[in-house]
Amino acid sequence: AVVSTQSTGDDTEVTDAEGRSRMKLRVENTIRWRYALDDQGNLKKQSNSRVVKWSDGSTSLFVGREEFDMLQAPMEGANNHLYVKHGAGIQGQAQFHNKTILRIHSTDSY
Repeated sequence: AVVSTQSTGDDTEVTDAEGRSRMKLRVENTIRWRYALDDQGNLKKQSNSRVVKWSDGSTSLFVGREEFDMLQAPMEGANNHLYVKHGAGIQGQAQFHNKTILRIHSTDSY
């Protein structure tokens, strides 16, 4: 339970029932999604984020009003597999060859 809150600009400091001070995440740069009904009554997924591929071939991720450059880089080494647990064992599902790096587009963060 939250006992008190104190806002300092964009960040909010929260004091819990035990008196511990915690910092709440900003909503603007947190990826969120939900299911909602469209105009025809169909269930659709909505999000505050989107990926844009530009005409020059570059890609950006928008989370709210913040823009991140998406860069692809090859993965090196042998530890690039995805496994899932099945009972007492594990099963290989995929091998990753590239990784995505997100870099803030501007230092003028909201």
